[in-house]
Formats: sequence, C-alpha cells, structure tokens
Amino acid sequence: MTIVSTTSSLECLPLDVRDRLLTTLPSFASLRAAVLSCTALYEAYSFRKHSIFNAVVENEAGPALLEALAVSRATKDLDVYSKEDEINDKFADKEGPYWRNEVSVGDAYEVGIIAQVASELEDLFSFRYKDRSRTDSSFSYAESCVFRRALYHNWILSLLSRASTPEDEVIDDDDFIDENTCSLFVRVLSDLDDKSLSQLYQVLLFLDEVFVRSSSRQSYNSKIGKVHLASIPLRTRQYAPPKVLIDFKEQSLFNDLGYDTRATEAVAMGFDSIIRKREVPRIFEEILGRQAILEGVSGGYVDECEPFTRQL
Repeated sequence: MTIVSTTSSLECLPLDVRDRLLTTLPSFASLRAAVLSCTALYEAYSFRKHSIFNAVVENEAGPALLEALAVSRATKDLDVYSKEDEINDKFADKEGPYWRNEVSVGDAYEVGIIAQVASELEDLFSFRYKDRSRTDSSFSYAESCVFRRALYHNWILSLLSRASTPEDEVIDDDDFIDENTCSLFVRVLSDLDDKSLSQLYQVLLFLDEVFVRSSSRQSYNSKIGKVHLASIPLRTRQYAPPKVLIDFKEQSLFNDLGYDTRATEAVAMGFDSIIRKREVPRIFEEILGRQAILEGVSGGYVDECEPFTRQL
C-alpha cells in the first residue's frame, strides 16, 4: 500500500524561509495567529523567537520605535502604577528603562495602539500638506520617521504635564515656578538639534490645527466665505495626541483633554524657554520655509480655511 505524505507546503520550506515569512508580518496579533496556526511556523518562531518578535514589533510600530516605547512605558507608569513622581527622571535618562530597546509582549500590544494613533495623524498630515488625492499617508519612510519622532516628543510633553513631585499640588495663580524647575521638566528635549526642534514645533502647530478644527471651535466669516480657526497657539502641549484625534473625529468639545497641575505650567514655560532661546520659530519660518517635515514641499500653519466638514 502506498502511503501519501500529508506534509504541508510550509513544513517543506527551509527554516530560513519560514523565519523570513514571520519577520514580514505586519503586527504582533498576526504573528501570534500565525504561530498558533501551524506547527512549522511555531517551530521557526521557537528557534528564532527574539529576532522574529522584534522584527514584527518594528513592522507594527513603524519608524521611531524607541520613542513609541518610551511613550507606552510612561503611559503605563501613569495610568496603571500612578508613578507621577518618577516619569520626569525616567524620560531624561536616555540609558534608562523607558528607552531600552528590549520589547516585552506587553510593550508590543501597547506600541500597536500607539502606532495606530500615529498612523492616523500621519494620514491627516499627509493629506493636509503633501497629497490631497489620497486619504492615507504618502510619506516616504524617512518622512514618516521624522513626523513620528516629532509627534512622539509632543506626546512626551503631554505626559510630562501629568508628572509631579512629592510636594506637587494643583496650580495656584499666585504660585511662582522658577526657570530651573521649568527646565527640569523638559530635559528630554535637551539633546535635540535645531531642525529636530523645528520638526517638533511644526507637529505641535499641526496638532493645534487639528484641535481647533473641531466644529465647536470654528467660526464662519460670512464676509470672506471662510472659516476662522480659533487662536490657541501651542495650547496642545498638555493634550495627548490620542485625545486630540478623538476630539477631532467625533467633533465634540471635551473638557478633560489636559491636566491642570503644577507640571502643566512648568512644561509650558520650559518648552517656551527652549524654543525662544534656540530661535526655533525664526528657524522654522525663515530658514526652513515653514516646512520641517517634508522634503521639497512648502507650506506651514494656516489660520483660515474653506468651510470644513470632516477632513483637514
């Protein structure tokens, strides 16, 4: 009697090929599904778990993985462990736990959520500034990397607005926060060069624009037939990008977007001091032509637009 082999096509593939297949998967969820679905893929993953896992996490997170990991770890420290008194020092320590490149399963899930927010905001930025014929991003890999790093640094500022010290209390109008204290809250920006700060600044202006384009923050000027955007310069420092995005998508005015702590004011003053001393607005306007993210594309922040429905 002839015995017919039931070996699957995947099982016939060399280990290197199965490894390559797994490293190209787009998300941690798809990796988990693939490994559980087939003995041959499970075997390949077992042999090369570390390299495959990290490759897939990078696929899902996109560019700027380290910054995304720092955001996810700080968010967990705040939301789960209430470590408001630790995140400032942890962000500033570039050799510390927030910035390590080892990725846990928990990190992978959280980074996936963060990357989805970054991807949607990248789509909006691309539509606004690069290609209005597409609703998804038309960025090159390098442009995406620049945008996301700048976005994650803005995200970090919003998280630092939730930081505290042991003596921290709700801000009192009579409180004075000295310049040294303010600088301590934005140490994470100290190693950024002028162009990187300009990129952060442009993304902050973009988040402002997304923020004010919620319908409740717009006013229509019937004389010129255009919508005037509310003037809220740099206010989104304390607002996390996910909340700005949700507010924009749902077109509702949230009252709890930010936090009103001593750190909120310290971050705002510290950041303002950095961009003033480094002349970031002048560099952005005069040297970079109001476009620090994209190559070969001009255009900057606007304060009026055509009547608006859903998209930028």
